[in-house]
Amino acid sequence: MLSEQGFENLLTFQHAGYDWGKEDMYQEPEGLHLHFQLDGSASTPGFMAEMLLQSHLGEIILLPALPDEWESGSVTGLKARGGFTVDIRWRKGELTNAVITGIKEHLPPVRLGESYIDALKDSRIEIKEEYR
Repeated sequence: MLSEQGFENLLTFQHAGYDWGKEDMYQEPEGLHLHFQLDGSASTPGFMAEMLLQSHLGEIILLPALPDEWESGSVTGLKARGGFTVDIRWRKGELTNAVITGIKEHLPPVRLGESYIDALKDSRIEIKEEYR
């Protein structure tokens, strides 16, 4: 979708054989018109977040699908099920630090790759207690 029906800014479009009478609609040489595709464009932040954090099966999974192109980086404020907020930093494709904010007693298992890690003892993980 992104390579054939998208722009470099990750907005997407739909080819259509009509222009609804709008003279400013972009027209390709083949007579096709480009209509802005909201569902594709709006899903971009969602799939990017899912590449960095998942929490579907009663566990928090850090960096489940980190692309090779994102060798180093960070993200803040991702939401995990159970009311947790997660900030993640990585370098050379490896986790360097994660801050998980929430109620410590409700912390689910944390997984990195195929392995579970002890989030309370792993030096890369910081648990910030949130009181409600």
